Amino acid sequence: MRIIRTWFVLMLLVVSSFIPPFSFSKAAKAENCASYTGNEKVLWDGMELKPGQIGRLTVVKKTSLVKFNGSTPIAVRTLYPGSFYRIYAFKPGYLGVGGGYYVKRDEKVKYETPSKAKLAMVACIQQAKRTNAAVSMNRLAIGDPRSKVEAIYGKAKRKTRNDYGLYWEAYDRGNYKDFIMISYQNDRIAAMYTNQPIVSTKTGVALGTPKQEVRSKYGTPLAYIQKGNVQYMIKNEEYDMYLIDGNYITFFLTFRTLSTKIGRIFSFRCRMNP
Repeated sequence: MRIIRTWFVLMLLVVSSFIPPFSFSKAAKAENCASYTGNEKVLWDGMELKPGQIGRLTVVKKTSLVKFNGSTPIAVRTLYPGSFYRIYAFKPGYLGVGGGYYVKRDEKVKYETPSKAKLAMVACIQQAKRTNAAVSMNRLAIGDPRSKVEAIYGKAKRKTRNDYGLYWEAYDRGNYKDFIMISYQNDRIAAMYTNQPIVSTKTGVALGTPKQEVRSKYGTPLAYIQKGNVQYMIKNEEYDMYLIDGNYITFFLTFRTLSTKIGRIFSFRCRMNP
């Protein structure tokens, strides 16, 4: 019996930075989104209005940045007059600046909100980005809200800390069907991982794609990543890395020894960094 040794793609991980919650769909309806590519920026008084940002805070008098331990606010740093912070969420009496940190909403701060027109522009940009997503899993892409995930899967079944300072939350539909792990940043998808056939890409690469086809779609993989004056060598037989749409995507590969009667076995993994 003839034996074939073939390389395959092994699982999928997507990592990207993203920003906190906002009702994009409602805002986008107020704006004609057809002209947006997803690469635009919206300025609010000279500062970029970030996706998920719902307002901004200006410190008027010295105040504290806090993090909650249960229902108890714990001061972690002093904020001084004249400093600005983007606001992404609310707690009763507090304004959320992202990362789980809050500032008390009182006379020591000034809170402002952007116009509906600017929010609609940001919503259109994010809608365009999701439409052009390089990778999605079970119709989920980087930047989608937690509510969309839970509409598909329900609540997460477990939660573990990951290497990026966030948490992996694991979901499946029973017996690990459509298994996926997701990291959130301010309740929006910042990272995704799966080893299930729920992957979709713009190029058609998915579970079941051999290494040769990955390379035919994406070209020659990177040999290193440049960070400042440092080059991080990444060439390795076990994975191919590409810079796609400003993100690093890595296909981790494995091989198996197969009888020609069995055919191919494939799985897929991808990693995306900002």
